[in-house]
Amino acid sequence: MVNSNRKGQRIELEAVAALAALGITARRSQQYQGFGSDGDLVIEGASLHTEIKGRKAIAIYDWVEQAKRDSRGRRPYWVLCKADRRDWLVVVPLSQWEAVCREVDTAKAASERGADGHGTDGLGPGVDA
Repeated sequence: MVNSNRKGQRIELEAVAALAALGITARRSQQYQGFGSDGDLVIEGASLHTEIKGRKAIAIYDWVEQAKRDSRGRRPYWVLCKADRRDWLVVVPLSQWEAVCREVDTAKAASERGADGHGTDGLGPGVDA
């Protein structure tokens, strides 16, 4: 039996590493049992609601609706998802495309400046592995 909390943590850290390979610094957010409005990751230097999903079955539209709802209309949103043993996908509604691209560019620039103040392990202060 797979511990869903551990699997969620593992998939979030995999996403942090995948984003780092693209020059984007991210860390796991500090959610409590799924509550909170940060999404699953905090993208340093950007105001972007980020949901991370790793499942056997892909339910893209459900996940996009969750990201839209959780962003509360305050931030652009996207979903990074990965089926078991498959490549990462980035899902962005067309209505969010320009705003997400701007935020990704801002995040990459912040990472290049080293503005995040965190290491590259994807864990922010007070977040244990």
